[in-house]
Amino acid sequence: PISAARLVLEKTAHVLLIGPHATRFARHFKLDRQAGHHRRSAQASARRNALREAVTATGPQRRMLHLYKAIFSPLSHGPLHSEEQRAPRRGQGEGETVGAVALDRRGTLAAGTSTGGIAYMLPGRVGDSPLIGCGIYADNEAGAVSMTGLGESIIRIAVAKEITDRMALGASPTTATRLVLEKLDRRIRKVEGFGAAGALVLAPDGHFAIRHTTPRMCAGYWTGTGQPVVADRFP
Repeated sequence: PISAARLVLEKTAHVLLIGPHATRFARHFKLDRQAGHHRRSAQASARRNALREAVTATGPQRRMLHLYKAIFSPLSHGPLHSEEQRAPRRGQGEGETVGAVALDRRGTLAAGTSTGGIAYMLPGRVGDSPLIGCGIYADNEAGAVSMTGLGESIIRIAVAKEITDRMALGASPTTATRLVLEKLDRRIRKVEGFGAAGALVLAPDGHFAIRHTTPRMCAGYWTGTGQPVVADRFP
């Protein structure tokens, strides 16, 4: 998908393509389609089942699963299209986000994000990853941001854009990211019980921040010299 998104940038005057015609667009440029099914180890299956039980016991995912079954049950609506017959999407523990921010020698900033979605999302659901200003944003004069977390929460306060706006006003990547994630925590997670997020943030001068509201988030960085640094927890 991210290769198709780059083609939208380079070959069209559009910002976002969705649905079957986006697939036709990708096929026109001979992009390979990733296989939809992968062999899962016994350990991964056990983790998936445990997560399924956890997310459906309480919280918003429980009502999403009930709605999913109500809408897409063959008994309710007869034969389903092949896209709708697939099992609910994998749990958050397996369908994780991959994101990156980068700065080149010419001072050009870039951000990219690809996501596996959330557990039991309805077909047609759009998260924060493809939405400019929510899960992803890059401005050569302000900064670049790539987000991970629960997309619905990130969308509601346009996290990526707010972080870069604060940087444009003089805040450091660390300060801007901390303030916006604290806002997300205060406005959504503490009120509604969900809304974890993590951010990769890069300023035009090369300073950066990696911050997350969860106990851990695997990430890494490379300054252009030496070896990359990888860790699963950042301040």
